[in-house]
Order: sequence, then C-alpha cells, then structure tokens
Amino acid sequence: MLQRTEKYTAQPTPATPRRVTGQYVARAHLTRRQRARLAADLANGTALIWPLTIKQAASLARVPALDVAKYRHNGNGKRVLYRREVGDSDIDAVIAKLGPEKVMAALDRYTAPRFAFAAE
Repeated sequence: MLQRTEKYTAQPTPATPRRVTGQYVARAHLTRRQRARLAADLANGTALIWPLTIKQAASLARVPALDVAKYRHNGNGKRVLYRREVGDSDIDAVIAKLGPEKVMAALDRYTAPRFAFAAE
C-alpha cells in the first residue's frame, strides 16, 4: 500500500525567496542562532544569497579566489576600460578583442552626420 506523507509547515513558503547579498553575509555580525536560521532558510529554499562575493563563490567551488577574479573578466584576466588613462597598447588590446571590423563600424555610426540636408 502506498503511503502518502505530507509535511505540514506553519508558514507557507513564499513564491519568491528572500534575497540576501553575499556582502551582507560576509560582513554582518550574526549570532549563532541567526546564522542557523539563515542556513535553514537557505536549505529550505526560502532564502537566496545573491550575488555571492568572489571569496564565497571560490569557497563553494573549491578554487582559489584569484582564479575566480581572473575568469570574471572574460577569461583574459586583463581589465582595461576601468582606468582613467588608456594607453595605445590598451586600445590595441580592445581592438584585437572586438575585431577591427566591429570597431570601424562603430566609428562609422558614431561619426555619421545627424541631420541629412536636402540637396538642392
């Protein structure tokens, strides 16, 4: 005979889980009871940690945090466009990454005249 077991919960589970940021989890000074409640909510699916910090993601995947930081930037590990001063070698790296055809098409769009005058 097939037995049907249903688990009764006093509180209905919300349609969307409560979101907690990874930075909050990393920096908050939670008591042991608060951490246990958060862990239970994570296990039940009523809470979600998003986005994870690099250190948390690395710990979860059991890889060094440096590798996670490296692959976050499209796998090349070199960030260029965050600097205020961009050198010629940095521009060459961006053009090599995007392709010269795309860069020239973007330049054509950017430098196209905005108003078309009627030829008389």
